[in-house]
Amino acid sequence: MESNICYVCQKSFRENQLISAIGIGHEIVELIHSDFPGWNEQSKICKNDFNLFRMKYITNLVEEEKGNIENLEREVIKSINDNEILTIDTSLKTDAPTFGEKISDKVASFGGSWKFIIAFFSVLILWILGNSFYLYFNAFDLYPFILLNLILSCVAAIQAPIIMMSQNRQELKDRIRS
Repeated sequence: MESNICYVCQKSFRENQLISAIGIGHEIVELIHSDFPGWNEQSKICKNDFNLFRMKYITNLVEEEKGNIENLEREVIKSINDNEILTIDTSLKTDAPTFGEKISDKVASFGGSWKFIIAFFSVLILWILGNSFYLYFNAFDLYPFILLNLILSCVAAIQAPIIMMSQNRQELKDRIRS
């Protein structure tokens, strides 16, 4: 039973609740050794006491680097000691997307895909070939393809703001997540 006693608090623990001196980094071992000079490689420490020394080590690091500790650093050090998570659930911060936002996301994902590019070039080639050769005598959009240019301009004018709406929503999600 002697081997299941924490060297620091002198309380008895189960074997899996103790940390061996061999498994601890030398910086924290030096801190323990400064407070408990008899600490050696056979000594063991409970998790609570180990977390206190770990918090002391992190506090010393921050103080050495910055000179003092602010409230945020204290909160982070406390969360490390308590094994807490400091993040928030970002899925709760964003509202459910509206119908328009869903449409803009779908248009943006399709507009930036290979399916769109292949379909777009296929329509262009069919339009040009159809009006140049097949419908030569009954072509509805002759060589300068003015109607085609008008349609392409309209598609670009409508598609650009829709993609921008989707990107703005994604940027908001990323900002909340970060």
